[in-house]
Amino acid sequence: MSTKTKPDLESALDNLDHDTVEVIDPKELRQIAQAVDSLTDAQQTVQDAVVAAHRAGYSWGKIAIALGVSRQSAHEKYSMLTN
Repeated sequence: MSTKTKPDLESALDNLDHDTVEVIDPKELRQIAQAVDSLTDAQQTVQDAVVAAHRAGYSWGKIAIALGVSRQSAHEKYSMLTN
């Protein structure tokens, strides 16, 4: 699956051919794109916070509690970012 960059997506939405695409207003599509951007930003914020907590000396167990997951799950998902 290819991922369009934000400017590419904006350009594509602005240039929709209304004769071939039944979209009255791309507002809803823009909302999806904005939500994906927000989710991506939030995921990066979580990663940064996990790395900072680990570097500050917090155990994977305590980090896992903050994440709401098991210690093993936290370690598997984020340990490669802390090496």
